Amino acid sequence: MTLENIIGKLENVKQRGEGYAHAKCPAHNDDGESLTLTVLTNGEVSLMCLNGCTEESIRGVIEAKSVPDNGDEAQTANGKQQSTRIIELALSITSDLWHTPEGDAYATMESESLLLTSREFQQSLEYQFYQREKTPATSKAINRSVRRALRQGANRRRAARDTYTTRGA
Repeated sequence: MTLENIIGKLENVKQRGEGYAHAKCPAHNDDGESLTLTVLTNGEVSLMCLNGCTEESIRGVIEAKSVPDNGDEAQTANGKQQSTRIIELALSITSDLWHTPEGDAYATMESESLLLTSREFQQSLEYQFYQREKTPATSKAINRSVRRALRQGANRRRAARDTYTTRGA
């Protein structure tokens, strides 16, 4: 994404010269402009939050704003999109979908919290989806499901006593 594309999805943008801007961070409840955007020499845009949000979580929220939920996914006879069916499956096999204020999305399964972007969680979801529907889940639908969980899941802080799995992230 270009700086102009990213800026178009942010609030309280203040350009600070060519290739440099500040904005309200979309990954947490930001009262100021804690997000710094810088165009690097290779043309990529670096995103740095002064409150510690990861670049991955910031990009995830920005991408969620740019992808409508009514995309061109395959539908079943009941008319539900694959990402909707994946969310329903995830809710049936987990006790909770949630995200941190920093924008990291988790699923709680058997008292263990798995990062939704981890390879372990996504492979488990793909396998269970195939067992249930006899058709493979597309990576596009899996990614859309993760973005939807970021928007719709409960926002809470991680507890120190909880177990978190980030293997394969």
